[in-house]
Amino acid sequence: MSYRDKLNAANFPEDVLMIDFENYFDKTYSLTKMSTIEYITDKQFEFTGVGHAVSPNFHACFSHDVTGAIKGLQTRYGANLERITCSFKNARYDATVLQEVFNIIPPYIVDVDDLARHYDSKMRHNLAALCEHFKIGHKGDTMQFIGLHLKDMTPDVKEKLEEYCMNDIRKQCKLFDILMEYLTWPELELPLARHTLGLYLEPKLQFDFSLADEVFPKMEAILDGIIEASGQTKKLLGSKIAIVPALQALLPEGEKVPMKMGKKELIPALAKDDEEMQELLGHKLDSVRKFCEARIAIKSWPTHVKRIKSMIRQAHASYGLLRVPLNYHGCHTGRPTGGEKINLLNLGGKGRTGQGTHPLIATVRRLLIAPPGKTLVICDSAQIECRLEMWMVGQSNLILGFENGDDIYSEFASGLFGCEVHNPTDDERADPDLVDWVHELDLMRGFGKDAILGCGYGMGADRFYQNCRKNPDLRPFFDDGTYDFRFVDKLIKTYRTTYTKVPKFWKLVEGYFKLVIRFPNEVIEYKILDQVLLTFYNVNGTVCIKLPSGRVLYYRHASINRKGNIKWQWGTLYGALLVENIVQSTARDLLMTWVLWCEDDGIPVVTHCYDEIVAIGKDDEAEDDLALMYEIMCTNPEWAEGMRLEAEGMLSKYYTK
Repeated sequence: MSYRDKLNAANFPEDVLMIDFENYFDKTYSLTKMSTIEYITDKQFEFTGVGHAVSPNFHACFSHDVTGAIKGLQTRYGANLERITCSFKNARYDATVLQEVFNIIPPYIVDVDDLARHYDSKMRHNLAALCEHFKIGHKGDTMQFIGLHLKDMTPDVKEKLEEYCMNDIRKQCKLFDILMEYLTWPELELPLARHTLGLYLEPKLQFDFSLADEVFPKMEAILDGIIEASGQTKKLLGSKIAIVPALQALLPEGEKVPMKMGKKELIPALAKDDEEMQELLGHKLDSVRKFCEARIAIKSWPTHVKRIKSMIRQAHASYGLLRVPLNYHGCHTGRPTGGEKINLLNLGGKGRTGQGTHPLIATVRRLLIAPPGKTLVICDSAQIECRLEMWMVGQSNLILGFENGDDIYSEFASGLFGCEVHNPTDDERADPDLVDWVHELDLMRGFGKDAILGCGYGMGADRFYQNCRKNPDLRPFFDDGTYDFRFVDKLIKTYRTTYTKVPKFWKLVEGYFKLVIRFPNEVIEYKILDQVLLTFYNVNGTVCIKLPSGRVLYYRHASINRKGNIKWQWGTLYGALLVENIVQSTARDLLMTWVLWCEDDGIPVVTHCYDEIVAIGKDDEAEDDLALMYEIMCTNPEWAEGMRLEAEGMLSKYYTK
């Protein structure tokens, strides 16, 4: 399909207008130092020019008279440029300029950055990197214009600015043409990318400034308390050198501070995501745990404080509303990522295994509130990834459990522990004589839940055990011997023998992936009951997996090394990881389908996160909106027929779990 065909499939105009604004910037006033909306609304904001080009020839034009140029485009393409598809390189910036300065909100927008993330979310997406990757020439040097106002530019500098901008425009048009070739499922992906941008362009969530002013001082106090409990100083905990002997002094004899290979030499393996650090967080010595918790705290808590302060500034710049900056297709799976250094996708939530999120961090959600007369309508899809995986593998016993509304966590726990386990009733919880018994039931059922929701992607006993030891609620039971590694190993084996089709699916997917690497002309279909769910094929060394929705996952430069392991552009792959990619990608496709269905049915979505959709409605209509959203999120698209869906929702004046 040509880019025109794909635009047409999404009901976008087939003609394309590429726009690129040039603006004043200096060492302190730039998009690298400020959020997008702060930069645009700052008193220093000033145009130095604008470039544009129109398909099919994409002949580049430039003008220093930005207002005149935009008015000319409005005359040709409508007051909101509604008669053409607008394209930008970083639409969050250029489209916000149109909105803030000219009160123009184009209905049809395609961001070259969105197309680049769809092609490969892991690569660098700046214009210079993309030009180099696709071998289309070099981007010019913008730094030659730093600190120059238009009135201060000589004729020679103005001419260089024109050449620079038109070169950028030509490169952006070439990239648009190239990257549109890789866009799959355009009838959903193009409207979805536009909707994601719309969450930023047209904010609807208000911001609670008074609560924000309370939260970040408390965060600073929490950090001070964690440091004090460790018995160390902030300076020592932040040191790259002193940290090693200080930790070594706390470790038992025979244990060494874990190290890893850095870029040039061995360095301490004390980053939050290092496996060795995760083990230390579950160490048997309280002093070691507190030391490591403090080490992480001095890295993370200042980040949380900085985020709230940035949210305050961005909301002030948007008249008390908080723009939702999500990066369309920010992950390889297609899920969005958070932008503008406030990451609204990572507002916390407490999982049973692992440390979870501090309640004060989770309070950040409450900073997002409904305007007067409005209510937030929050609905999330229940156990979506587990349900999807079982549907894909045809694990009939668990599928039937979902269909019947069985307590599948208790059923698994009953088999694991060899006794009846159930979710305690309200009466049982209220009985003071049953407190210990209820607690034991919750603990056993919790292990059943952890297994079903956490073991579908190949988690082994080592990782599960580490997660349990990191959790302060579970660690005492491992310290006193109630549970141990043998129990965790039994749990993992019980999961894999109870749901036998899951590990078989890991092996099957890995086998299909390797087959199309070895035999590039092969096309392999994976079916359940004659329904093709996945298609594996190879295009010039890029292994493609076509998902049930029709969207394609790309794995560039896929190969098999001498040890028989799968390698690709960004590392190593194996069956369970591929299954995780497939399931999470399909879960994303489901959620994004529901987002657009909600919009079509008049329910304005204000944000979404993994398996959750947040909309906004009038107070007297919110109940009806919630019922409709529930119905939507329990409805299968045609490509997901046969999967059992369930959802749960709530109404709230502020964003909450």
